[in-house]
Amino acid sequence: MAITSVLHLLIIAEAHSDATILTRVLDANTLFFSYDLAIGEREYLDCFEQKQYQGIFWLDPHQDFSQNLLEKLLRFLSFCKQSQDSASLIAILNPQQDWLIDTYLSLGFTGWTSQEKCSDCLKKLQQEYFGGVRKLGKDNFYHCIKKNIKTLQEILQVSFCALVFSDLQKKSIVCYSSNPKLRQKKTTFESCYLLSKSSSLDRDRVEIIARVRQFLKYQATIDTSTPSTLEIPLHYQNLDFGTLIAGERDRQWNETEIDIANTIARDCALALYQENIEQQLQQQKEREKFIDRIDRLFDRNTEIDTILQETVEKIGIFFNVERVLGLAIDGADVWVKYEWRDRKNISSLLGLKLAASAWQEELTQTEKLGERNYFLAVNYPEYCRDTNHSVQHFKKESPRSVLSVPCIFRGKCYGGLSIQTITQERKFSQIEIKMLGDIARRIAVILSQVQQQEIAAKLELENRKKSEHFSMMSHDLRTPLTGIVGFARMLLDRIYGDLNPKQTEYISAIASSSEHLLELINDLLDLARIEANREELYLEKLSIEEVCLASVSIVQQLANSKALELKLKIEPELTTCMADQRRVKQILVNLLSNAIKFTESGSVMLNVYQTRDSLEYSVLQFSVIDTGIGIAAEDIEKLFQPFSQIKNPLQRKYKGTGLGLALSKKLAQLHGGNLSVTSQLEKGSCFTFHLPF
Repeated sequence: MAITSVLHLLIIAEAHSDATILTRVLDANTLFFSYDLAIGEREYLDCFEQKQYQGIFWLDPHQDFSQNLLEKLLRFLSFCKQSQDSASLIAILNPQQDWLIDTYLSLGFTGWTSQEKCSDCLKKLQQEYFGGVRKLGKDNFYHCIKKNIKTLQEILQVSFCALVFSDLQKKSIVCYSSNPKLRQKKTTFESCYLLSKSSSLDRDRVEIIARVRQFLKYQATIDTSTPSTLEIPLHYQNLDFGTLIAGERDRQWNETEIDIANTIARDCALALYQENIEQQLQQQKEREKFIDRIDRLFDRNTEIDTILQETVEKIGIFFNVERVLGLAIDGADVWVKYEWRDRKNISSLLGLKLAASAWQEELTQTEKLGERNYFLAVNYPEYCRDTNHSVQHFKKESPRSVLSVPCIFRGKCYGGLSIQTITQERKFSQIEIKMLGDIARRIAVILSQVQQQEIAAKLELENRKKSEHFSMMSHDLRTPLTGIVGFARMLLDRIYGDLNPKQTEYISAIASSSEHLLELINDLLDLARIEANREELYLEKLSIEEVCLASVSIVQQLANSKALELKLKIEPELTTCMADQRRVKQILVNLLSNAIKFTESGSVMLNVYQTRDSLEYSVLQFSVIDTGIGIAAEDIEKLFQPFSQIKNPLQRKYKGTGLGLALSKKLAQLHGGNLSVTSQLEKGSCFTFHLPF
């Protein structure tokens, strides 16, 4: 049974735009609030004439407190005192108006807040209003109902009165009767206060009223008189709570008696309404506390299986069901991995395997809550018979009602939750379905995180083993290659005698190929050390100009051989920085040599300057700018991948390992920086090493 808005609020503003944030918050709290918006004095006076408000919000958009504003406030307070004396007056101020708080309170306002924080004010208003409506305990509530029935019987002087209403907390129908014979009539009523646990409350209430009428006819047969009943529905706030019935033999009801019965019916309806409000507020608090306990459970640094088993147990206790299953997906099967039962004589389904396709098919047989499927069968055996469905995995265990929700996160299903009753039917409310769905999504998030951590740990282990393997291979290969290069150079230097032209050609080829292979192995070794987290930087204060000049001098001969202009530009105020000198030089030489290789004419420039990042931290930029062939946009992503080379006309002319840029980026990131590129085909490229400064 939904409860409509019961706390009436009025917002007073100078323009609709002033109340945008406040109305958005109120729209999100329609369960217990309704509101009107009045623009100016004329509109709020019209509202005062039509309705009584429990809370009035005065929006003050002014930055100062003028005489004109004071006069408006005094008139407003005077009108409130005349017609809205019991309303709470709340001033809505912006953060720059804190100095006005004392002024508003001294004028008679009961509180103040900002539009952004008005949710807290609404909660407080709600608690004050609903907490002060009626301070009766549950026993007093039922005493009040019985007293109303007795009062009606005494005033109307009838032999019989009964009240049939819905008890939301127990999800049952309750019948209170003032007639001892009716209470003791076992053939007509099963007990003194008839409690029905059926899923259809409205149907049961109609049946009970029919039984009351049947009893009156039975009495009339004995007394040889005609039964006459007065039935008045219990209505409040457009809600139907039940029926008040008064019965007497051979009775004609006059208008005064009907008015009296209507008045008592209204009192009973109001008491039921307030009781339901308190129950809903209490249930809402209990749901919030339960979700908070689940969240705290998920935050614990414990094994995931332990967390999920405890979660299943807490769900069973909170939802007051008899069995809860935690389902896990294993390939083509869904199996019961976690289980809770409220007593031992309920058969265990732990380890039971189901067909994943059939289970997912079952979920699609029913409705959707938002975008999430759920399966609900109030009478599960009947559902299985009627649908002749392939999934009858619980039929042998005879649950009466089943609610199942999948654990889905980012489109992937990790399993599901199923809560069941065994001995009686249970119709789960939309709030309960949504709540179970929210818990299932939380479980899916946790399982996704665990799965990602396991994958990351596995990849890290594989990378470490691979890096260690590369490192060992590189050491084993580099030792003989160093010897080959050394012996080849000794022969070319004629230390052991002259060489003929053919010998010189072949030995030069041996030396050149060996040096290229040694360069590849050195790059591999560096890359392996970085990926295995074994590379350590030796940070020191170094001269920016010296490291740049040293890098330029290494590639100067290569630039001269292609008649390229090699430029160096450093901002005058940049003198020193903290970095690993050898690694910075390695990055710059890689970038400069690449630029020279792929530039046929024009220039290559190393430009050093300082900028600031998005957090206003200083960053030293080493930009290598060339006038070469450029890089296509679709190829830029491949640049920093190991062993990746872009196809271009100059690729075959120059040898390359495909590791230089990948290694340079890793080294830049070790410094806490990065390596980026901008390029345009046929116009050139700009590679920039960003170093935190």
